[in-house]
Amino acid sequence: MKDRIMLWDNLKFILITLVVVGHFSERFASTSDICKSIFLFIYAFHMPLFLFISGMFHKDTDIPKKILFYNKCRVCFKICIIYRQQTCWKRIFFSTSG
Repeated sequence: MKDRIMLWDNLKFILITLVVVGHFSERFASTSDICKSIFLFIYAFHMPLFLFISGMFHKDTDIPKKILFYNKCRVCFKICIIYRQQTCWKRIFFSTSG
């Protein structure tokens, strides 16, 4: 069996834990500003990071195709991060509490 790189395993564990925390904080986001901030922070990056990590470990024997896939994932990751950060900041600063 190949040796696994513990950094990536630990990062995936942290991301999975953040999904659980994000789902938990989503229930209380409407009543608590702290839970809302946690929810928005987690959802700003965890799914694009999953996509990025999946692209890194994509098993394909065609190396140029793998490099192209990795570059596409990296571009999508950056676009998603920028969009999610803008959405989060808009929700934080321009949300009306009613």
